[in-house]
Amino acid sequence: MTTPKRPGITNRELDATLRAWLRPGPASLSEPATQRVLASVRATRQVPAWRAGPWMARSLQALRFAGAATVVLVTVIVLALGARGSGRPVGVGGPASVATTTPPAATTTPIPSPSPTPRATPIVSGDTLDGIVAATGATYTVRFPQLGGLADPAAAATINTFLRGQAEAAVRDFTAGIGKDPQAGPDQPATLQVDYSVASDSPDLVSLRVNSYTYASGAAHGSDVLTTFTFDPSSGRQLALADLFRPGVAYLDSLAAEARAQLKVTMASWITDTFTTQWLATGTAPTADNYAAWAITPGGLEITFGQYQVAAYAAGMPVVTIPVAHLAALIDPNGPLATLAANPLPSVTVTLGLYSGRPDPSWTLTDVQVAALVGQLAGLPAAVGSAPQGGLGYHGFSIVVQRPGEPDQTFLVYRGAVTSAGDAPGTYRADPQRTVESALLETGRSHLTATEITAVETDLTRQ
Repeated sequence: MTTPKRPGITNRELDATLRAWLRPGPASLSEPATQRVLASVRATRQVPAWRAGPWMARSLQALRFAGAATVVLVTVIVLALGARGSGRPVGVGGPASVATTTPPAATTTPIPSPSPTPRATPIVSGDTLDGIVAATGATYTVRFPQLGGLADPAAAATINTFLRGQAEAAVRDFTAGIGKDPQAGPDQPATLQVDYSVASDSPDLVSLRVNSYTYASGAAHGSDVLTTFTFDPSSGRQLALADLFRPGVAYLDSLAAEARAQLKVTMASWITDTFTTQWLATGTAPTADNYAAWAITPGGLEITFGQYQVAAYAAGMPVVTIPVAHLAALIDPNGPLATLAANPLPSVTVTLGLYSGRPDPSWTLTDVQVAALVGQLAGLPAAVGSAPQGGLGYHGFSIVVQRPGEPDQTFLVYRGAVTSAGDAPGTYRADPQRTVESALLETGRSHLTATEITAVETDLTRQ
């Protein structure tokens, strides 16, 4: 930061300053005014994560992102001298050598109110607990989030102590259960893998996903559990789902209707008879347990349903993202969703890059699809290197994002990399599981031919 230079002092100003120095009266220095500006870029990649412990009563989600965090920190300190008490310029010197019986009236200089210190976006980083249980060879790696950069150290300590406690409880529960499976064998040691991803972070809230994968020795397969935590970083308070809505409104009924409508479309292949229809209805019923795994993303309210909750194990952990506009009549105008409600979703057009001699197919996303895509893109971690380049045939999806009054943004999504003109040279956003490409293909199925769909599906099998 630079400070504009002041022109040279005039004779009149010099005379006034000397008089002020020699005039008797109280004088003191003002307190320094300090501003801090903290900016952070975080990115995390997700791997199977947290399980066990009292905080995991349900089996909910596995999401895609997690990983390493990159932090940029800029601190600016401005020191200022000002008048205080008498309203006269502050100087050095003693009493005047000649006393005056009627001193001239002092001129009071208004003291500007200090600018509020900008609230910094919290810095989310990871800590790890890992080890091997010697008796069985079981292993655990528990990576859990910790927050930095908060203005109130007490709030940071409250959040971090809580999150560390959850991680320690997961390890205790895992190690206590080892050896109780009669099918356990030395060739199939139990394992616990925990990691986190950041759904959103801002000065007003931090929303975290903690995912765990547990394999019990001798089991046919492991299981994933997702737990979510949303905090007010200014106070350290953990927010409940009810905190997002007006008191007394039937928000669970609205969430159930929205979730059921989305899942009937995205999981149509799993809902084939009376039994599976009832399964979906039970898993999306308006109960607190069914909507326990919620997070706030830049696209809206994200809800994850656990393994076996709405469909068979092979269906995984379905995710729905509800645009805030769909909940506008219910949300608390002073709550965490209010900021999202004031910023409408953009218009998004997707083009499938497939042809070289004729136009490629394109379509416009619905607001539900936009909400999910915005949340996905915001959570992708940064990567360094050269992004894959396409050739003939399938060469990725092009996404054009349009907001009123702003320049269009264009993203290219291809083979696990998301690039845009705003990226630093030699960097891109990493999507190793190709979840964004898969999601974009799903949004375009009704706009594409069977041959076009097959071309993309074939390429998606390449990891």
